[in-house]
Amino acid sequence: MDEELAVELGLEGREIGLQLQGINSQRVVSSKHISKCQIARVGKEDKKLSLRDIKTIKELNGPDQKLRWSELKHTKPVQVIVGTNNSELILPRRIVKPEQVSDHDQYPYAVESRLGWAVTNWFPGRNVLQYSTMKVYHREVNVDDDLKRLVLAQSAVDAIGVIKVANPVRSIEDKRAFEIMEQSARKIENEDAYESGLLWGEKEPKLPNNCGMALQRLYSLNKKFKLRPEMSKRYSKSIKEDVGKGFVKKLTKEEINQTSDVTWDLPHRYVINLKKPQRLRRAYDASAKYQGQSLNDNIYTGLDMLSSFLGLLL
Repeated sequence: MDEELAVELGLEGREIGLQLQGINSQRVVSSKHISKCQIARVGKEDKKLSLRDIKTIKELNGPDQKLRWSELKHTKPVQVIVGTNNSELILPRRIVKPEQVSDHDQYPYAVESRLGWAVTNWFPGRNVLQYSTMKVYHREVNVDDDLKRLVLAQSAVDAIGVIKVANPVRSIEDKRAFEIMEQSARKIENEDAYESGLLWGEKEPKLPNNCGMALQRLYSLNKKFKLRPEMSKRYSKSIKEDVGKGFVKKLTKEEINQTSDVTWDLPHRYVINLKKPQRLRRAYDASAKYQGQSLNDNIYTGLDMLSSFLGLLL
């Protein structure tokens, strides 16, 4: 979406670095990621359609939509390009070709989608090169993957202590995550530990109420426990141990009834390592999606602030 159009519509999103790649070049531009917005077909504004996963670009510069037929004069600059991630909006519902014409390819035809009608085909009057032959070249390079990994690993070790980046280049997401950590990190009183705020991708995130989805996951987990009662006991024991250590707590009725734009019910399940079957581990599914969103989608991964162990030794 063109950046000016997003500003005009009042759409907000988090800043990201968007990589644009062509045949001979590639570059990273500043962009904004908008989770979703609503659009409508011209003449049917009362029926809203959802457009999701939107990236803004300054001066979109879409190709000129000019037609050479006098009947089709009204054209406007391209401000939105709908991709295959919103394929339900652009899939053809009806195609209308001109009648009583000997060669259809020399005339435009209309395609209807949920967004309306579009005119397509090549423009008459243009010179179209005709090729009688086509040559295809195929080149194959055999790469020893094991040797490549060994060489890269050796190079990484040799570079320790030699190559040091004074000011490492950080992405827009990393800079935003670093700012949140600096502003929210604090030492826990009477404990040798620190805590930091969640690295939200947007300043004012809004999460859908996924309580129904989380309950369905819980019902599914209970069905598994009925088939394997011993797992239910081990699972319950692991939760009680974490409650005793202060890692988790049981919410009061008042806390349960409290809601906000960042309330998210986190599904969980158990994982058993085949090599260590006696150990049961609870896994929290932050990638579970509801209405096209997950907790991971709204939180930055964060920076790798750890120092290299070999670097410390050398």
